[in-house]
Amino acid sequence: MKCELVLLFLASASGLVFSGVRLRRSVLLRAEDVAEKEEAEEVSQAAKNKIFMPLKHEPVMNDPDNKGPPIGQWTGTPQYNQDDPLRASLRKKKAKELRAECQALGISTTGFFDKDDFLEAIVRYKEEQGDTEVTEPETDSVVFSKSGLVVPGEVKELNGPQLEAEIQDASTPLLVDVYAKWCGPCQLMAPELATAAKTLGTKCRVAKLDSDLEPDLATKLQVGGLPTVLLFNNGKEVQRIEGAIMADQLVQFVTQYASS
Repeated sequence: MKCELVLLFLASASGLVFSGVRLRRSVLLRAEDVAEKEEAEEVSQAAKNKIFMPLKHEPVMNDPDNKGPPIGQWTGTPQYNQDDPLRASLRKKKAKELRAECQALGISTTGFFDKDDFLEAIVRYKEEQGDTEVTEPETDSVVFSKSGLVVPGEVKELNGPQLEAEIQDASTPLLVDVYAKWCGPCQLMAPELATAAKTLGTKCRVAKLDSDLEPDLATKLQVGGLPTVLLFNNGKEVQRIEGAIMADQLVQFVTQYASS
């Protein structure tokens, strides 16, 4: 009888211990669930803040120039002075034009969602470079090169991102010479290209791309021989010629797409 009572007591004690362990484990699991839920909510809120974070800030007393904090740290309600010449000038451009300008300036656009993202990044870059002067065109004619990388009457050598930005700019036709320094015909055509650029003036942008320095873009452009001259109009390739050609042929090549 005593043995049975002892066994019964031990069984009850074991049950209580087991129940206690289960209860403790349940409490711990609930605590972990609550912690995970709170962490998930914090991450979700952080993501929302990143997506919907205003790109402008309330003016503060110790910020007389109204420059604001670094990119990605703007808070508050948009309060920038709309009379700011640089911002006013940039706001006239389309989002894709501002994106192209960012790419041309080497500004990463990762995480950018709208026009203001590109605009403010350009403003901050120019302020850091001390280049906030705004040069408005003298007439209402089409802007020659929105990025400002290519100037009338000259051949501009571009890298990959710069050329892709120029291709996206549909303001004027774009003539591109894809070449290599070791290529004899390429070197022979170089002065002809320079002469053609002077003749074309504001009618067409003229640029060069070194295929050895930018092999990925050369492949993307399906360049199979050197030199290859590509003509882009409204952001699309419209013609190409493989092999060296003379200045008058280059001008004729462009004329049907260039404005008079």
